[in-house]
Amino acid sequence: MRQGSSPQFSPDGAQIAYSVGVKVTNLNSKIYLVASSGGPPRQLQPQFAYASGPAWSPDGKHVVFLGVREERLFLASSWMDSTLEPWDWWVAPVEGGTAVPTGAMGVMRRQGLKGTRHNLTPKKWVASEHGEAIIFSAQLGDSINIWQLEISSQTWQISHAAERLTFGAGEVDPSFAEPGRLVFASSSGQSDIWSLPIDANQGKVRGEPQLLTQNATDDVHPSLSADGKKLAFNSTRSGHPDIWIKDMETGQERALTDDPQRQTRVLISPDGSRVVYSVFDDGKTQLYEAAATGGPPRRLCDNCDAVPLGWSPNGVEILYRYGQPIHFGLLNVVSGERQVVLQHRQYNLHRGQISPDERWIAFFVPIGPSRFPVFIAPLRRGATPGESEWIKVTDRLGVDRYPFWSPDGSLLYFVSDRDGFLCIWAQRLDPATKRPFGSPIEVYHLHNARRSLANSVEGYWGMSLTRDKLVFSMAEITGNIWMADSE
Repeated sequence: MRQGSSPQFSPDGAQIAYSVGVKVTNLNSKIYLVASSGGPPRQLQPQFAYASGPAWSPDGKHVVFLGVREERLFLASSWMDSTLEPWDWWVAPVEGGTAVPTGAMGVMRRQGLKGTRHNLTPKKWVASEHGEAIIFSAQLGDSINIWQLEISSQTWQISHAAERLTFGAGEVDPSFAEPGRLVFASSSGQSDIWSLPIDANQGKVRGEPQLLTQNATDDVHPSLSADGKKLAFNSTRSGHPDIWIKDMETGQERALTDDPQRQTRVLISPDGSRVVYSVFDDGKTQLYEAAATGGPPRRLCDNCDAVPLGWSPNGVEILYRYGQPIHFGLLNVVSGERQVVLQHRQYNLHRGQISPDERWIAFFVPIGPSRFPVFIAPLRRGATPGESEWIKVTDRLGVDRYPFWSPDGSLLYFVSDRDGFLCIWAQRLDPATKRPFGSPIEVYHLHNARRSLANSVEGYWGMSLTRDKLVFSMAEITGNIWMADSE
């Protein structure tokens, strides 16, 4: 099955458990079981909003996985927040029945363990000295190591603190070659911001990508002003996520915020004078605005639980996502007026970008685990267009997602796996109707395991485009395979 990942044989070898979803974010991630000899797959715990990383119990009768039931909490937080309840490891009977939360996330939170790019998912369920244990990787301080949590085979509860099994710096993906012999990867890397020279209205790349930021922490969510002179981004270089501003002419960087609250998804206004960003606080996402030169922030709405997607070209409105199913709204940053502009009674709408002439919205819709068509819909203030007015830009089995407009609106860029890698493509559009014509354009290929969009969380990419540059966040990861014998 396309987008299948994290396969594990059952102890008797008769079945395979695996996750299905986009590898970058595991958006709509679900767990399936299939006979190892082949046949139709069967979904495990379909009622979960998110389920990933299955591991078999030693007797093969149960599966443990990372999951969350409520879609609202899955959308408000990312896997980086997976230590927040009600995210948890859940144990589910293979033959059907109610999944039981283990309490693993609460134990990890109290111990100070944090998520890694590998999702805090359970990796292996094994017999241990005291009964049974689940092996996983997690971060404590500056080190990522292999850990184990003892689990009760009667109640499926985890109550004791995790035990660290390795003591290196970046150890992930544990497995067992044989009893007592642990195999794992030792890797290192971080997300930096890159600039790709491009003739944006023609879809022609003019050189190789260049690093804009480089440090030992993650720099993500890049957002360029319309003239390309100011860059806003999110960085953890101060020890927690903060907003930073970079002068693209002088290269000077400065922190705009210094607050332990989780600040994400920063957007700089077209004229570069203001930023809007989200803060995940008390289980909800709040929107704030601040001058790009500094000063106290202003909350834009109370209890709106919204994630900002993009400024309107006029610099007065913010397109944001909220609700269930996810729909799009416009927020006037001057008057505070809010209005719904796009929604669907069944499907979640994602990304959402306003066209340069402010007449259209580009977005994508996860219709299934392996089908993510890109659409364009009319933007009407005060009215929402029906699905019959949506223009289908791409529709194929696979991943087409994260659309963004060329400055003149003649091209719609998007990220696609149509050549087996996550690469940047574009589709020509009719200037008046915005209907696609011709074949998609191959803009830039990223066929490299070490430096790839697949190494980063999708929402971190940014994909901010001006007339002559495309700025995005991408992770570079290096590593080795190690083997250790237990004492």
